Amino acid sequence: MAPLMLETLLFAVLAGAVYTDWRWGKIRNKMLFPAIGAGLALNAAADGTGGVLSSVAGAGLGLGLLLLPFVLGGMGAGDAKLMCAVGAIAGAGLVLWAFIWAGVLGGAMALVILARKRQFALVSYMLAFPLAFLSAQRSAGSEEKPGRTRFPYALAIAGGTAIAWCL
Repeated sequence: MAPLMLETLLFAVLAGAVYTDWRWGKIRNKMLFPAIGAGLALNAAADGTGGVLSSVAGAGLGLGLLLLPFVLGGMGAGDAKLMCAVGAIAGAGLVLWAFIWAGVLGGAMALVILARKRQFALVSYMLAFPLAFLSAQRSAGSEEKPGRTRFPYALAIAGGTAIAWCL
């Protein structure tokens, strides 16, 4: 029963995050913090101490993987906390693959968005200097600032998590 509840929680949180990120440009703490707690509790119920350790390791890894892009200004804190929640619910093994697949999907999405806006110079800059691109393209909330493009990265995280979960 607990594995089904974990999967349901995971995809409900991802769906909620995609909706709020797309609509308002934010992923709400009132959804993420309870999800992290529920992930810890459900993993404890499913596998005792091993479940708790797996959940804590996943949460730490998820947060750690997106900490540098957040510090560099490439994404918001909500994206990092969402990856933390994915790790707390699904564990370290899945969150690592979700991160990798989210990066692939996020990169493809960024290229499409920039190409559609005819920002070809940014596309070539992004391809040549991906880490520098992160700091140059941060959007704050739902407001679009001059020279910056709003990017709902929760969609890439959800897609990457779904791919990792299916594989």
